Amino acid sequence: MTVKISVLGRKGGVGKTTIAKTLADGCAKQGLSTLLIDADGQGNASTGMKINKHDAFYQLIMEDAEWNDVIMQVPSEHLETDKLFLVSASDAQMRVENYHPSVPGDLTITDRIYQRFAELDGAFDVVVVDTSPSINQVNSALYYATDYALLPVLCEKDPILGLNSTINYLEEAERFGQESNIPAIQILGIIPNMYSRRETVQSTNLGYIRGRYHEYHTFDPIDKKTIWKQASQLAVSIYNVDTNMLERRDQKTAIKQFKPILDRVIQLAHAEVSDEQ
Repeated sequence: MTVKISVLGRKGGVGKTTIAKTLADGCAKQGLSTLLIDADGQGNASTGMKINKHDAFYQLIMEDAEWNDVIMQVPSEHLETDKLFLVSASDAQMRVENYHPSVPGDLTITDRIYQRFAELDGAFDVVVVDTSPSINQVNSALYYATDYALLPVLCEKDPILGLNSTINYLEEAERFGQESNIPAIQILGIIPNMYSRRETVQSTNLGYIRGRYHEYHTFDPIDKKTIWKQASQLAVSIYNVDTNMLERRDQKTAIKQFKPILDRVIQLAHAEVSDEQ
């Protein structure tokens, strides 16, 4: 089987794309065949892997394109792995998000995405989906088409409100899934991101998140480091930024702080393989 993970959140700027790219690259570097799906029309996950954004996701869902026709291998020369692949998205993504069947019997977006994602079982070890910062049909479909959710959040008022909203939607999806006997997405963890340890208010807000959502795992915070911005601008992951001696310490810290997230996903992937055997 395949572990499918959506990186979700209603607030933009919380680091969803960066988390998704880093997770996908980290899994690939550990030898896991990994597919990164860009489900955000901005296409930042695509350009962040040095691939020109294009409407592959639209072609897959709306035109029934074959997976082999929309999957691209991420260039290995800048990521140092040949295990990472990508499905891109671009401007036509809006048409997927706003689609409503006009003919009786036509599949809904939820049904289309659910069926297409089910075809990935066994094709990859890990699938990571980068999503748009909104509640739309695509994101709602992912509540049932993927297995786990990672929820990046900044320890600030507006992002926390966005987190509250996202979790409410996920909990409602779980209730519907139980009533309909359909497996729904599980929250793998909340990721406090771009954390400033010097700001008392951030520490207070982190405590709120851990207390308010104590039933879910909250990873230790990822500090705000320039290495993350460098990786984004260079279209590489934090593992591949060419650093000087001073920057190397930040890089090591970032990799160490991200490791528990990566390890948890790798553990799930290996568990799936063991179950199959």
